[in-house]
Amino acid sequence: MTIVYGGCIEPGGIELEDDTVTVKCPACQGSAVQRYWECCEGGSINQYSALACSDCGHAEGDLPDWCFDDS
Repeated sequence: MTIVYGGCIEPGGIELEDDTVTVKCPACQGSAVQRYWECCEGGSINQYSALACSDCGHAEGDLPDWCFDDS
């Protein structure tokens, strides 16, 4: 849990979400982890989500470029 403060956000602070759930992989129907999180960037709160499958390696969503192997 992260709480952010600032004149642009909320004077009393706001708690950012960071949740994970287990879902079916859209590629192989195996077990995948879906993560939803918020991040305070430049005074605004942005929402992100990503999915990663440990069975087949499928990944999608708001992930850094290094998560995708183009070779």
